[in-house]
Amino acid sequence: MENKEGSDSLSDQSATLIDKVSDYLRTSLDLIKLRVIQKVAEIVSGLIARLLIILLLIMFSLFVNVGIALYIGKLLNAYFWGFIIMSLFYLLIAFILYKFRHQLIHKTIGSSIIDQLLDQVNVEDIIQGNEKENEE
Repeated sequence: MENKEGSDSLSDQSATLIDKVSDYLRTSLDLIKLRVIQKVAEIVSGLIARLLIILLLIMFSLFVNVGIALYIGKLLNAYFWGFIIMSLFYLLIAFILYKFRHQLIHKTIGSSIIDQLLDQVNVEDIIQGNEKENEE
């Protein structure tokens, strides 16, 4: 009789342990999901804010460039020359950016994205958190 009660108790304990481990894994997975959602929300909100600022700067630049083109055209007594000169200026800038796109754009934007993804992630905290979990 005692042997049967002992095996039932062991069976109950192992079932309880399995339930606790399962709950722990679900909770850990939920925590990871929440952290990912938080990071994605931070990145998206930062991206939207930057895009809005860029849009406003583009609008500002557009009106300034139209004004400059009109001014150059007035100086040359032909407004179309002002617009042609401004378009050639931007064609030159586009060519320079194309030639140096890897150094100027890819590395800069890539570094910015990586920095933003890793922002607020402290490796020491993660290591200490893992050590505390292992001690328990």
